[in-house]
Amino acid sequence: MLAFQLLRRVLLASASVFTVAACCGPPQDGPFADYTWGVDEHPPAATLGFNINHFSLLVGDWEASMHFYTEVIGMREMFTYHGNEFFSVTYLGYPSGGRNGTGYQTPLELFRNKNNMQGLIELVYLAPNVTEPPAASPEASSKRTNTFSHFGLIVPDLDAARQRFKDNDVTILADVGEVPPPENLIPIVNAYGAGLLPEGSDEVIQQLVVAMTGSGQDTMIIQDPDGNIIEVQPQD
Repeated sequence: MLAFQLLRRVLLASASVFTVAACCGPPQDGPFADYTWGVDEHPPAATLGFNINHFSLLVGDWEASMHFYTEVIGMREMFTYHGNEFFSVTYLGYPSGGRNGTGYQTPLELFRNKNNMQGLIELVYLAPNVTEPPAASPEASSKRTNTFSHFGLIVPDLDAARQRFKDNDVTILADVGEVPPPENLIPIVNAYGAGLLPEGSDEVIQQLVVAMTGSGQDTMIIQDPDGNIIEVQPQD
């Protein structure tokens, strides 16, 4: 009887493995059916340990950016390097584990693990009044197409996040499942590269908007204080 029970468990486990394998294949229909999926293979051995650690933003108002990234979306200030009286670099991150709230860490604990983390943001600030006339504010990709497009933020509850953004006067350019209003199209299409298109490309831009809003993923698009685009999506 014991041997039979063990055999039954093995067969059930094997069946569940095959079921998972079958269900995890590329979707044949639905919103993701037209996706092209990556090749199922290991990366080059020489890249073992490579990791995207952070990306950097030039900010025009350090206080406004700090409020947005710490108080609105919950990142932690790891440290600020004060190069001189008008130049500073600030590192922000979430606790290790990738989702905020996984465990409290002091700034020093975050710093000790800095080069082993992912998803950090570096804010580079140059005070505008160091020259006469003052320096111009940096332009985000939503204002002028450049090599930065956007970054993605994953939240556990999209509806709750939407209300939080509204409570903090965050600009919501596009809500879930909605075509953005005309006044919000320019910053979005700029950030997705359409600012490089020649004049008279209205039809292409309309197709771009349809493609962006029809990706099959629940997505909300917001802006930070400098106008940088942030895609907000629910966690799996």
